[in-house]
Amino acid sequence: MKKDPKKQDHIYAEALRLFAEKGFPDTTIDDIVDAVGVGKGTFYSYFPNKEAVLLGLIKESFTQAQKAIAQSYRLSGGAAENISRAFRAHIKFFQRQKDFIKLLEWVKVQYFSVITTLFMDCFAQDLVRYREMIALEIKAGHMRRIDIDVFFLSLMGISHMFIFREIKMGIPIREKDLKHIQDVILHGLLIASGSSKNHQESK
Repeated sequence: MKKDPKKQDHIYAEALRLFAEKGFPDTTIDDIVDAVGVGKGTFYSYFPNKEAVLLGLIKESFTQAQKAIAQSYRLSGGAAENISRAFRAHIKFFQRQKDFIKLLEWVKVQYFSVITTLFMDCFAQDLVRYREMIALEIKAGHMRRIDIDVFFLSLMGISHMFIFREIKMGIPIREKDLKHIQDVILHGLLIASGSSKNHQESK
């Protein structure tokens, strides 16, 4: 049977709403089909089980986030500027995804490895691009020698902490908070002007 993209999107939308409201474990396929207004047979023609809906939602959200971050990239910008742009684009995108963030809260422990794999797959090309930019800056003596993967995982962790706090606790993300975070992160990564020679000599 040929799948209708609009119907599939409708299933995704209602499932996401229910997962966010009731939690993934307590949402049944019956709940989803009742909300969508279709029979179980129709559901199973699109998804083999409830978990497939969950993983499809996560992959789609990460794919859209990747597009938002990719659009923030500037070819003329340096590593620090593009990291800053990516950080802000990441936060701005997920601020609008309240139900998705609530869903992640329900499933982040049980599906941690799957979520991490989907995240890394979706952002693989971006990570390669930023790795190359940072590697060039390190070679030029403008940035410290760091584990780039750990750096980006830390950056994503910080951004999601602020997003979760806003959505779960109602504490808004302020512009001065973003500026402070960027200042701390980027000044920890950058080598102060005039100190690169000393840094290179100390290696």
